[in-house]
Amino acid sequence: MKINIPEHIELAPLIAKRFLFYQKSQNWSKEQLIEYQNNKLKEIITYSGKYVPYYRNLFKEIGLDTSEFKGIEDMYKIPFLDKETLRTRTDEFISDNANFYKCKIEKTSGSTGTPLTLQLDQ
Repeated sequence: MKINIPEHIELAPLIAKRFLFYQKSQNWSKEQLIEYQNNKLKEIITYSGKYVPYYRNLFKEIGLDTSEFKGIEDMYKIPFLDKETLRTRTDEFISDNANFYKCKIEKTSGSTGTPLTLQLDQ
């Protein structure tokens, strides 16, 4: 027999973990914040270069070695992404392991023109 657990209860451990992190980090110095932000940015760039086809190809094309990426100081090396590219090459932005993260499809309202279709994880 399967029991349906309400989402807010299922997510309770994640919410508690985030709350404790926010409690701890709210008193960080500017240097600690910058270090944390750079580490998270490096994680995102590394993940994108490994699992997201669009960024894997882009980084190869521009010669960006994700293992050498330093953080915010290297952001200038990555070209801006425009909505048209996101609209026309949607499949290239889906991570190779998106199924693992139980992604769901969401659409923007399209208030600036054509709606965007996005896959979001929890």
